[in-house]
Amino acid sequence: GWTNAWTMPIKARIDMLTTGVRTPVGIKILGDNVKEIERVGTQVEAAVRNVEGTRSVFAERAAGGYFVDFTPRRDAIARYGLTVEDVQMQILTAIGGENVTTTVEGRERYPVNVRYPRELRDNLERLQRVLVPTPSGAQIPLAQLADFSITTGPAMIRDENGKLAAYVFVDFDTAKHDIGRYVERAKRAVEGQVKLPVGYALQWSGQYENMLRVRERLTVVVPITILLIFIILYMNTKSGFKTVLVMLAVPFSVVGAVWFMYLLGSNISV
Repeated sequence: GWTNAWTMPIKARIDMLTTGVRTPVGIKILGDNVKEIERVGTQVEAAVRNVEGTRSVFAERAAGGYFVDFTPRRDAIARYGLTVEDVQMQILTAIGGENVTTTVEGRERYPVNVRYPRELRDNLERLQRVLVPTPSGAQIPLAQLADFSITTGPAMIRDENGKLAAYVFVDFDTAKHDIGRYVERAKRAVEGQVKLPVGYALQWSGQYENMLRVRERLTVVVPITILLIFIILYMNTKSGFKTVLVMLAVPFSVVGAVWFMYLLGSNISV
C-alpha cells in the first residue's frame, strides 16, 4: 500500500500547508460514508492510472484499519460477581496500559506506563487468556467473560468542509506534461469511468489548486497592471498615439522568449 512521491522538500511542505496534498495532483473525495468513499477512491485510482503521463496513483484505504473488538457477556460477568467496568478496566490497564507516574530527567518529563509484556498480548489467543480477578480471589480468563473478534474500520478519519474525506495521490511526469492539460485528461477519464453517488463530490487539489488560484488572481492583476502602465506612459509622453505605439510593441517583444521556451520544451510552474 505504500507509494513514493518524489518532490523537493521545501516545495512538499508548502504544498502540504496550502492544500494538504504532497503530490503534484490530489483528488479529494468528499462524502458521508467511509466505505463508500473508499469504493469511489479505488475507482478513481483505476481510471487515473491509465491516463497518459501518470507515474503513480494511490487512493487512501479509508476503511482499511484492523481492530480487536470485545463484547462483554453480561450473564457470565454477573455469575462471577463482577461488573462490566471490572472487565473493561482489566483490558484498559493490562492490555492498553496505564500511566502510573512521571519521571523527571532534568527539564524533560516522561510518563511511566505499565501493562502486560508483549508476549502476553500480541495475538488474539493470548488476549483471551488475560486473567480478571474476582472478589473471591479466583482468576477468570477474559475468554469466559467476553467475545473477541477482529473487525475492519477507518484507520484515520479526515474531515473537510463538514464532510468525511479521503485523498487520491497522483504523481505524473511533469517534465513532459504540464499540469493543466494533464488534469483535463484525468478529469475526462474519471467522468467517463466513475459514477458518483448522490451527496458525494470530487475536488481536484495539489498544485492544480494553486494554479487555479493564481489564474483567477491574474485575471484581475494583469488588466490592472496593463492599465497602470498605460497611464504612466501617457503621463510621461502626453501623447495617446505614442502611448498606444509603445503598448502595441509589448506583445511582439514577448514572442521571441515564448518561442525559445517552446523549442527548449520548458514548462512554466505556478
